[in-house]
Amino acid sequence: MENKPYLDDSWMAEQILRHGDSTSIGEANGIPARTIRRYLKRFRDRQAQLSILNMETQYPIAPMAEELVLTGNGVVSSDWHLPLTDYKLAARLVQTAIDHGLTDWLLIVGDYFNLDAMSRFDEKQESAGLSVELAAAGQLLELLLEVFGTIYITKGNHDWRFLGKLGFKLKFEKSIKMLLPDIPDEKMERIIVTTYDYVRIETPSGPWHCAHTSQYSKIPMSVPRELCDIYGMHVAGAHRHHHGITTSKGGYMAVELGGLFDPDKAHYLKQYTNTFPKWTPGWMLLYEGMPYLPMLSPVPPFAS
Repeated sequence: MENKPYLDDSWMAEQILRHGDSTSIGEANGIPARTIRRYLKRFRDRQAQLSILNMETQYPIAPMAEELVLTGNGVVSSDWHLPLTDYKLAARLVQTAIDHGLTDWLLIVGDYFNLDAMSRFDEKQESAGLSVELAAAGQLLELLLEVFGTIYITKGNHDWRFLGKLGFKLKFEKSIKMLLPDIPDEKMERIIVTTYDYVRIETPSGPWHCAHTSQYSKIPMSVPRELCDIYGMHVAGAHRHHHGITTSKGGYMAVELGGLFDPDKAHYLKQYTNTFPKWTPGWMLLYEGMPYLPMLSPVPPFAS
């Protein structure tokens, strides 16, 4: 190092401050300029790398919120589309949960709200306007809290219409709670909203990924079945308004949740000619990791 001071980064940094260019540094220290140029280039390369590494702390990005992970037994539903809801079906869901002792939690996998008033389509359904929807949504959640210990709500494409109107300037959880101003704080604490479009449920039969996906397919079961093998777990999917159960290539269980909607209340389904499949209502009971679909087959008395 004595004969090659240019190998020391601190020496090189000091010389740059004192003399500037490689020729001046060489002359001041009796070192050929070409040697200084070569090692000055290496010095600057190292400094660039260090500066890039320092950008990690210079521009920190906050981590995303933690995933919502549930355990135990409960009810998994989706697509209530308030106020275009089948309330008789909702009452049946509640009774089935009570009959089978599955009232610890209720999961709503997106689209609890319809928010037609905030959609990009011009024609609105007046009898299902925003004031009616918000009143019905709050009232129904309070009634559900009389039965279920906790209600979990994920993001759905209809639910974030309000957030879009706000220019996405709030967190999703906050936007949903703004739509429920009449629910008392002590009850609101039992309504857990996640910014994700999914919730994971850990069970003795393996984890479940319950998601309101953005993908649509006319082919029932195709989306959750594919997701099973991508995520390596069972999947309960929402958004397509299909209902059924199958097995993926990898041996995981795939469920289409259906929904608590009433197709006859959704006027646009009759107003416009289309090739979409018929909406199929339904929901899922989850007991010890095994899915039961009351709309498709009787549920055994697995719990008291």
